[in-house]
Amino acid sequence: MKNNFKLLTICAAVICLALLCACGGQSAAKQTAQPAASAAVQTQAPVKKTPAPVESEPLTEEDALDDAVEIMARRGETGTTVMKDGNETIDGEACWTFAAGTTSADGGKFTAMYHYAVSTTGRAWYMDMSTGNWVEFNMKRK
Repeated sequence: MKNNFKLLTICAAVICLALLCACGGQSAAKQTAQPAASAAVQTQAPVKKTPAPVESEPLTEEDALDDAVEIMARRGETGTTVMKDGNETIDGEACWTFAAGTTSADGGKFTAMYHYAVSTTGRAWYMDMSTGNWVEFNMKRK
């Protein structure tokens, strides 16, 4: 009978504690422990590390021409000839510009249908023919 009384006393204490917690009555020890735990969590947050920039060789004009041909292929545009047609500064970067199009049967006239630009840093653009604006193209280099 003594064991049953102890068990009943323990159960009553657990129920009282549960009711107290459910009603928001926390002990002072719990209230002071929570900010310390939060502070510990805040100081242990992972630190984002920015990778060091990869130094790469500047593109050559030949590489830029290859990129222009690749842009043309990825966009599904066709042209029998791609040629350099100048230099331009786009988004603050010096670029080679290329035109893709067709040459007349006698070779006397070139008709540009598409325009591309590639900088020495590897950024690339194509011209939106409806607006005449350069649109950046993500080359996703390997």
